[in-house]
Amino acid sequence: ACENSTIVTNRGTFQWPVTPVGSLAFLTCPHGPIGARAIRQCRRNGVWDTHDISNCADPKITAEFVSIADTNVTAENVVQVAQNLSEVVMTASQPGDQNEYNLRNVSSLLVQTANLFSSPNVITVLSTKEVSMATKSTVEILDNVQEWPSPVVATQSNNIIQSFERIVEALISQENFTNLIIIETGIAFQGLRVQKTNFSSITFSGSPLTGITDDPVSYDISGRGNWSTDGCTTTVDSDTNGTVTCSCNHLTNFACLVDISTRTGNLPPPRPVTVTLEIVSYIGVCLSLLGLVLTILTLLIFKSLRQRDTSKFHIQLCLSLIFMLIVFVVGIDRVSVRAGCITVGVLIHYFALVSWMWMGAEAVLMFQKLVIVFTNLTWKYFLIVSITCWGLPLLPVAIVLSVDVDHYITFYEHTEEGFCFLGQLNMFLTAFFVPVMIILILNSIIYILVLCLLILHTLKKNKRLQKSTMKLSQAIKMLLSFTGIMLLFGLTWIFAVFTFTSEPGVSYTVQFFFAFFNAFQGFFIFVFFIVLSNDSRTAWKSLLCRCMMNNEQQTSKYNLSSLNSKKKRFPNSNTYSSSETGNERCLPSLSKEDNVSASQEKKSDDLDLVQLKGTHEKCDSTSTHECSSL
Repeated sequence: ACENSTIVTNRGTFQWPVTPVGSLAFLTCPHGPIGARAIRQCRRNGVWDTHDISNCADPKITAEFVSIADTNVTAENVVQVAQNLSEVVMTASQPGDQNEYNLRNVSSLLVQTANLFSSPNVITVLSTKEVSMATKSTVEILDNVQEWPSPVVATQSNNIIQSFERIVEALISQENFTNLIIIETGIAFQGLRVQKTNFSSITFSGSPLTGITDDPVSYDISGRGNWSTDGCTTTVDSDTNGTVTCSCNHLTNFACLVDISTRTGNLPPPRPVTVTLEIVSYIGVCLSLLGLVLTILTLLIFKSLRQRDTSKFHIQLCLSLIFMLIVFVVGIDRVSVRAGCITVGVLIHYFALVSWMWMGAEAVLMFQKLVIVFTNLTWKYFLIVSITCWGLPLLPVAIVLSVDVDHYITFYEHTEEGFCFLGQLNMFLTAFFVPVMIILILNSIIYILVLCLLILHTLKKNKRLQKSTMKLSQAIKMLLSFTGIMLLFGLTWIFAVFTFTSEPGVSYTVQFFFAFFNAFQGFFIFVFFIVLSNDSRTAWKSLLCRCMMNNEQQTSKYNLSSLNSKKKRFPNSNTYSSSETGNERCLPSLSKEDNVSASQEKKSDDLDLVQLKGTHEKCDSTSTHECSSL
């Protein structure tokens, strides 16, 4: 094992504990960022390897970001502040310094600068050289920030881009703005004195640009902000060393300045936790799919179950869950294919909301059956409910798609791994969790009302429930099924909220429970709706009994034919007894008189073929009567 080791660096003091050979040691970064850890491996010869503290923040660099962000930006110091910020951003070359906290300080200062340039009297005070220097520093900041981890940049992308938009718009709108050329490695910006009403183009020059295939885009600062190709074209002039001209009929930013396209990321769990969650998820999904299919088959095969109003709702609920689970298994982690990942996220979002809608519909049906004394529903009522449950969830899905389709793609921080579902907390709460909580609250209220009604009926023989179209035993069974499913759905997505709000390093127990309840929910539906239902069990027993009777009849006919032939060969033999024909299995389904008669036949040494045939007919008719409760 490697011995204790203490290392003092510019990123903090690290006290490495005793570590077995071949193992990795992890230490939390003393100065952040949150969730970042230093890594060091103990070699097989018992000697420490070089430590990796690149994910840890340098407190001096962090202090510089804070100091600059606290500066009051004025016309007198705006150039110097922009230059200082550009230098600090360039020094933040390690992943630990390229964190969200430092980027918020960058964004804050850019907002101050944009506010300053938006003032009508400020630009008139600055000389052309000062404006050029301030703009150059701003472009350098954007150029360096775009190299930071995408999940980090995405958190402040709107503020940064919109601030730069306001700065450029203010510059070009001024009457004294005549000509400005800024050339920087990788980025070139040229502005001409134009009015916003007839703005034509911006030309990028400097390093040769080749292989340009994508259309130019502008940043739409209205609303949330998105890249748009409206009104923009690209022209590449090979005669001028690859000069690229991006022409738009409106003034805004261009994607060439900064490429920010990914959504907010999350920290991935450790590998053992990930493996455990995957195993639980896929085992649960397989059992759930099996349980849901068996539930649908049970409710469709048996006429007595199929005609019930609740069965129609159960089948719709199971179908929505089956679709959601299939999509989950096929593409939940297909983040490498953008269109496919967005499609998967949309389908999971939609079918999950549909299943919740059917849960709410079942709650309303229970309320109507028990409280309002609602009779059997009509096909028009079921049609309206179906259109509502399958159509209304399209609304939140459409809202998310209209805001940004990439909300359905979520990457883990500093990795290329992720999942295809709503990962951004605000969008998750707005488009999914809030509708779910509304239905859950409705279900809870109805559950309490129905529970109180059942208690009153038991204690005081409530008259209203006595007029119900459902018996008390049926109501209790329905209530138990609804309770189980409501708890499963409710607890599942309450755990989901905790997984979003928990800080890294917190126990992953919550995530385990979320994966367990979410993956096994279809299996639990089968348990509540089928296994615990006496009617379902009776229906299956009757079906199996009928199948067994058919087999017995075939066997008995064969034995009877064989006995007849052997009886002719041995007319005086009493070797063959009726007990060998297998009729004993049918005896429990006979009446008492038939059982007595059959038992007397069993004691007899002589085989009476007519009596044996009568026994078969009685068993056949009686079993059919008792087993056909379909």
